[in-house]
Amino acid sequence: MSGKVGMRSAFPSTLPARFRQGFAWTMDKRSLVAREVASELVALWQDLGGYEGLSIQERWLCERVVYLRQRVVEYETAIMAGKPLPMDAGTYSNHANVLLGHLRALGLSRRQRPVRALREVMGGSGHA
Repeated sequence: MSGKVGMRSAFPSTLPARFRQGFAWTMDKRSLVAREVASELVALWQDLGGYEGLSIQERWLCERVVYLRQRVVEYETAIMAGKPLPMDAGTYSNHANVLLGHLRALGLSRRQRPVRALREVMGGSGHA
């Protein structure tokens, strides 16, 4: 460590302009957006029954959902605050529609986390 104050991180602290698989894992973890992305991913995984129970396709969709949601919220926040828009209305509309499609593919209802029987937990030894 150099100990210099104000050094820039080698990791980005903002969302990439275009979605890239794994974007969340390359962001500066100290940034607000990185913490929001991580929080939203965990919440989504939990609502879908837990990370371990998701297929790889569902994990990929979760990452896309969180990215698109961040972009949609960014646009809506700018509108409400009267700030410059981060994208045009057509791009926003496209993001919102794709987001909805991904959410429908994942399911809009909470899933129960898979529960193992006591026998499985105890190693299948038959002791109950």
